[in-house]
Amino acid sequence: GRVVLTDSLKAHAGIKDAVTFVGLGHKFQIWEPERFRAQLVEATAKVRALKKQLGAQQAARDALGARE
Repeated sequence: GRVVLTDSLKAHAGIKDAVTFVGLGHKFQIWEPERFRAQLVEATAKVRALKKQLGAQQAARDALGARE
């Protein structure tokens, strides 16, 4: 199939001549490739920071539990 994007939608998304389709379960998003790469890097960094924070909190709980 083909998808036709309006000029206003392309301008909003910063799309020129290439797109990236990003699957989201039963739907998808259309991104300008460089904007998606930047978003992916940022989201990955946030997840890693959150995992590190949660791991430190779990370690602190474990340490408290070991003292009791």
